[in-house]
Amino acid sequence: MDKETVVAHRSFSSFSSWIRCGKAWQLERKLQAPSEPAWWFVGGQAFHSAAEKFLLNEFRKQQYKDKFADVPF
Repeated sequence: MDKETVVAHRSFSSFSSWIRCGKAWQLERKLQAPSEPAWWFVGGQAFHSAAEKFLLNEFRKQQYKDKFADVPF
């Protein structure tokens, strides 16, 4: 006798991953098999970290521009 599995919630990314390849979904989500991130994820994280640091620095310069000399660093 087959029982229907009731799932409370699945994210869209999980569902689309399952649609693309059920075995890959099982390895990634259910069995939590180790995997290496793609190079573009590493590059993207580096870019976003650099952009965040730059923008925070610009924000701080604007916030305190009357108190400090304008030194480009």
